[in-house]
Amino acid sequence: MRKNDIGEYWPERHIHPHPLAVRVRVALVGLGGVGRVLAHELSNNPRVSSLQIIDKVKVTSRGLAPLRSRIEVGACELDAAHNADLVRAVRGCDVVVNTSVSDLNLGIMRAALRVGADYLDVAATGPRKPRGLPGILEQLTLHESYEKADLRALLSMGLDPGMSNVMAREASDRLETIDTIRIRSGGTVRVRQSRPSPKFIPLYSREAFFSDVRIRPTVWQRGRLEERDLLSGEEDYAFPDPVGIQKTFLMAHEEVKTLPLYLGKPVGKVDFKYAINPDLAQALKADPGGSPAHSLPDGVRIRLP
Repeated sequence: MRKNDIGEYWPERHIHPHPLAVRVRVALVGLGGVGRVLAHELSNNPRVSSLQIIDKVKVTSRGLAPLRSRIEVGACELDAAHNADLVRAVRGCDVVVNTSVSDLNLGIMRAALRVGADYLDVAATGPRKPRGLPGILEQLTLHESYEKADLRALLSMGLDPGMSNVMAREASDRLETIDTIRIRSGGTVRVRQSRPSPKFIPLYSREAFFSDVRIRPTVWQRGRLEERDLLSGEEDYAFPDPVGIQKTFLMAHEEVKTLPLYLGKPVGKVDFKYAINPDLAQALKADPGGSPAHSLPDGVRIRLP
């Protein structure tokens, strides 16, 4: 077994029978940092029979060579914002995995639905237009369409959101009511270079990061979403070693909007804070570009099921 074989992490004996246990044809939309990692994992997954990579930048044969050791791997150069082209590219695939920019989630999700493919993405975004419905909630409006088509869509299944949702659910199953869910995200980065490394590097897409900090954060409190100022709620949070104490700030995030809906019991408060260099936080709050921050649409409410 090779070191990076996915079976090393999820051995076959631990996997229960599931509709996806058959060999599947996968389309991967977006070959950025996360997409590259997933392409490697999927190409080593014994359940994947073929992998079609879709990106707006041409993927060279040299770039595909490491993935072609076991399965058929193809590449398609197109802009996923062009829905008709995307539908043609993913037709015949069983699963569409979206690691593109989150602004394209809804269109990619609809393309997967149109060709009868299951769907997965790793994160959502804010409203597509000022005072529009938050991206994750807009995606959830397709629930009934996917259900009628007997398809599955797994939304925001990255680290946070994603693993954070699963951990919250596992903890909540042991409780009758939940007073507070606090999600704190921080870390350290070492850059392999001779010159000094920057004090802060987003650990995911730069475009997604700067989009996130321009969306007014919300907290779940008193049975509804409440807006807060950009990068407010500064808090020194003690992460486990070797990370240590870092300054965290409120940021817009999917867990705040979804956990109260799906834990199946009352939730008092949910908030999400991200560790950012304080100097950068001050610069971002100053907003030299003067662009208006996205905020919740008038009258939006989330109610417990």
